[in-house]
Amino acid sequence: PAHLKVPSRFVLTDKAEGRRTDEFDCPIEAKARLVLLGNLEKLLKSSSTALRTDAPTVSALGTNLLLQRAASWGTDVQQGDVTQAFMSGDELERKVYVVPPREGLEGVPPGSLLLLKRAAYGLADAPRKWWKRLCRTLEAAGWRESKLVEALYYLWDKSGRCCGMLGAHVDDVLVTGSGSTFEKSLQYLRSNLNWGSWK
Repeated sequence: PAHLKVPSRFVLTDKAEGRRTDEFDCPIEAKARLVLLGNLEKLLKSSSTALRTDAPTVSALGTNLLLQRAASWGTDVQQGDVTQAFMSGDELERKVYVVPPREGLEGVPPGSLLLLKRAAYGLADAPRKWWKRLCRTLEAAGWRESKLVEALYYLWDKSGRCCGMLGAHVDDVLVTGSGSTFEKSLQYLRSNLNWGSWK
C-alpha cells in the first residue's frame, strides 16, 4: 500500500574531511549511509496514528554532574559509541516498506520493496525505538535513571553506595565509576550492545 512506503537514498560523506587542512592532506575515507526519508512517512501526518518520537538525551547539567563526580572520585571517564544504534532498537509495531534508492541495492531486483523489521536511520521514531532498547539494557545491568535529570543514570553497589554514573546522548555514553559492581555492569553493557568504540 502506498501509505506504508518510505523512500530512501544514500548519503555520501568523507570521514576524513574534518582532519584535512591546507598543511595536512589525507586520503578520502568514503562512507555511504542508507537513509530513509521518514519525513515523508504518511503516518506522521495523521493525528489518529501519531508516532511517539521523543528520546531524551543527557543535558549539559547531567554531563557536568557526571564530570564533577568523576573528579571527586578520582575515576576515569570512559566514552562509548554504539554502532548502528537505530537498527539495534526495538522492533517496529507497524509495517514499513522501503523503496530502495535510485542507485539500487546489490542483490535487490529493481522495483522491489523491503519490509523493515526494525527502525532505520531517518524514520521519525527510530531514536525512540533505540532509546527504549538502551533503557532496558541499562536497567538489566543495574543502572537507574535520575529522577531529576533525564538520560543520567546511577549505579549502586550492594552496600547502597553510588559506584557509577552514566550519561546517554543518542548512541554515545559517558560513564565513570569504580568497584566490582561497576566493572561487572560495564562488562554486561559491552557484551549486550554493539559498540563501535570504547575509550
